[in-house]
Amino acid sequence: MFENFNQKDKKLTSLDLGNPPPRKTPPAPAPDPKADAKPVAVQVCVAQTHTPEGAFVHFLGAHRKFEEMVRIGLKPEVLFYVVFPQQGLTHSITTADGLKTIVLIFTLKAMADAYISAKKLAAVAAACRVEDLSTQADLWMAAGINSYAFNMCSRCFSLTVFPISELQNEDIFLSTWRLDLANRRQFSETYGRNAAAVIGTNAKQARIWLEGMRDHLEPANPYLHWVIAVLAGMAGDMEANAASIKRLNAFGPPFTGKLQGTSFDPTVPGSQLSTMAEAMIGLGASLGYLDPNKMGQAAKLQKEPPGK
Repeated sequence: MFENFNQKDKKLTSLDLGNPPPRKTPPAPAPDPKADAKPVAVQVCVAQTHTPEGAFVHFLGAHRKFEEMVRIGLKPEVLFYVVFPQQGLTHSITTADGLKTIVLIFTLKAMADAYISAKKLAAVAAACRVEDLSTQADLWMAAGINSYAFNMCSRCFSLTVFPISELQNEDIFLSTWRLDLANRRQFSETYGRNAAAVIGTNAKQARIWLEGMRDHLEPANPYLHWVIAVLAGMAGDMEANAASIKRLNAFGPPFTGKLQGTSFDPTVPGSQLSTMAEAMIGLGASLGYLDPNKMGQAAKLQKEPPGK
C-alpha cells in the first residue's frame, strides 16, 4: 500500500536532510481527482456520540472558530511532510483501488514525527513554506501524487482526502486548512470538558479521553501531557508516567521539572498530584473553555483531587 515517490530537490527543505541524492525520473502522473469530489472520511480512534443535537452544537462551535480564523487572517507559515532523506523521496500512501496517491501534510512537526515513529519509518519531517506550497504541489503532481490529507493520526491512521490541485489555490487551501483546524479545536474542547467533568470520579475514563486527544488532536499541548502523566502515575502505570513527563520536559521552561518524584499523595509537598490544579487550569485555558483568571477553579480542584 505504501509507495515512495520522487521529490525534486529544488523545494525540498527537509530538516537535517544533508546533501540531496541525484534526481530520478518520476513515474507517470496519476489523474487528478475531480475538484468537486467529496472528501473520503474514515473511522477515527476518538469515539464521539453524534446525536443530531450534539452534531449541531459541534458544528456551531467549529463554525464560530472558523469565522474567527477568517476574521483575523490566521494562516500557517510552515507545513510539514515526510521524506526519505537517503533516497530523496516524498512518502505517500495509495488507496486500495489505486485511484488516489496521497501526500500527508502536517500542521505541526510533532504530528509528523509521531506518524514517523508510529510507522517506524526511516524518514524525517521536511518543512515547506506556505508561499512555496503551489510550486511544491507541482512537483508532487509531476511525481504522480494526486491527493493530500491533513494531520493523519499516528494512532488510528485515519484521514480525510482532498484533491492536490487545492494546494495551487491559496484561498481554497486556507479555507480547507482553517476548517480542519476549527474542527479539531472544537473536538479538543469537547474532550477537555468531558475529561474535566469526570476526572474527580472516574480518572480512568478521563485518561482515555485525554490520551485520545493527545494522539489524534493535540500532540503539542504541554498541559495535556502533564495531566496524563499524573493520571498514569496514579493508576500505577509508571512507564506511561515517565513517557509523558519526558514529552512535557521537551517543551522547556516553564514545564521542565514540573513533575518530580513518585509521590501521588496530595498532602505531600511536591507530589505530582499537588500540581494537578495548575495543569488542569492550563489545559482548560489552552483549549478555550476555562478562564485562567478564575482561580476559584483551582481551589475547587485542590479540594477535590482526581479519583482513582
